[in-house]
This record gives sequence, C-alpha cells and structure tokens, in this order.
Amino acid sequence: MVPLTFSDWRVIKKGYKDLYWQSVLQKFILDEGRRTYALQQIGRLWRAHKSRLRGKIRVYRKKKKDIARLQPEDCDDAEWEMFVKQMSKRKFILKSQKFQEMREKQDLPHTCSRQGYARLEFRMQKESPNPSSITRVDVWCKGHTKKNGKPSNSRVAERMKKIKEIRNAAASDSHNHSIQNDALSQVLGPDRYGRVRGKGAGVTPSKVGVVSQNKELVTQIQEKGAARFEFFFSSRNGEGTSHSLVVWGNKNGRGFPFAFAKEQKVSDTPDTFGVLA
Repeated sequence: MVPLTFSDWRVIKKGYKDLYWQSVLQKFILDEGRRTYALQQIGRLWRAHKSRLRGKIRVYRKKKKDIARLQPEDCDDAEWEMFVKQMSKRKFILKSQKFQEMREKQDLPHTCSRQGYARLEFRMQKESPNPSSITRVDVWCKGHTKKNGKPSNSRVAERMKKIKEIRNAAASDSHNHSIQNDALSQVLGPDRYGRVRGKGAGVTPSKVGVVSQNKELVTQIQEKGAARFEFFFSSRNGEGTSHSLVVWGNKNGRGFPFAFAKEQKVSDTPDTFGVLA
C-alpha cells in the first residue's frame, strides 16, 4: 500500500495518509479517534517490511536474479528497481552503518519478537488470577526472559537481580503502578523523553499517569460503595426496619443514596432493593 521508495514516513504528504486511513476503514470499523494510532502502526509495519527486504537483498548482494525474486506482488518493476538502487547510495550506506553501530551498543536485548509489550501485557493479565497486579516491571522482566526461563544475557540477569532485591525490600508496594520511582526506574534510570519502558508503542509518561489516577479513583469509589452497603446491612434488624440508614436506589437513579429514613419499613424485593415501602 505504501511505496517502498519513500525515504521516511514523516515526509509522506497528508493526502497519501488520508488514503491509507480510508483503506483501513474499508476493512475495520474504527472511529476518528483511532486515526493517529492506526497511521503510526502502518508506519511501523512499513519500516519493518522494508528492513526485512533489505536484509534479504544484502544476503544475495550482486545476484540480480535472486534479488528479483524478492520483489513483492504489489510492487511494480520501476519501484522495485529504484528501491534496490537506493541501497547503493552513499547516504543510505552511512545511515545504515550508523544504525548497525547503535544496535550493537544495545546491551539489554528483549525477547518479545514481533509480539511487543502491549500484547505481552495483555496475555500476562489474561493468564493471571489477579490481572490488576501486573505492572510494567513484570512485563519488562517477562519481555527480557527466554523461553527456557533464563534472562536474555548476563547484563539483563544482573538488572533483574537488582529489581528483585528492590521489590523484595518493598514487598507491600510491589504492585505499585507508578512509573516515577518503581524498581525499573531505580535500576535503569529515568525513561527517555516520550517513552515508557515495558509499555507498547505510543505510550507516554503523561498517559500512564492519567490511567494510574483513574485506577486509584475507581478503587476509592469501590471502597466507599462497599462501606455503604456494609452500613446498610448492619443497620437493619430482623423485622425489616431501618435505623437512620441511607436508602439506596429508585427508578430515576438506582444505586445512589437519595434519602435518609428512620424507623420505616423497607422493601425486600430484589428489583427495588432499599426503596421505602
């Protein structure tokens, strides 16, 4: 869909991206709010596709017949010839060498493959008896562990050991979802600007902060609701009367306290739970 000859996703004109978005809408039901993420995902997949093709081209080098067999079905001859020719330009060679050097300096290789942190976290939550307990520290450690259960290399093993020591020292706070001072930040240092370790692409510190605040708010509401119900049941006697209790639920706003009552008969029917009889 996206031509291989474009040098950078960021320089592609908006008109082209509008067409890509319309192509997505033909196959999937998405609202306009998903546009940015969908286009970002297209850009990532496009870069990965070009990278794999270039890797195969390097293997064959000057064997033109073998290189020609790599041409994708949706790529015409002129576009493919230009794409292959771009790899011999000095600018591309220098850029490629730069990224190869950067990759060699990565001392903490992950084991997520193409799955990514987002899907890894989803799978871990699905398999866990307590999904809300899964933190980015758990996801990062899992994403740097091989199938045999061992860390991806010795440097990762060293970091994991320190993370475990920090979490054991603060066992009561081991499920803390804050990214400001969790075990991962203490061992690896602050996250890069606009990035969050152990999270999927597009996640930023500000977004994680909003989600954490929302979770705390939901927890507080649930705790208050449980306390009110406990108060309701403890206030009732065996004859079905209430003593200065909060009356819950009505046809207009069921589930919320709307009146106070003293020594009044209370209906026990499930559909009108707590409504004055």
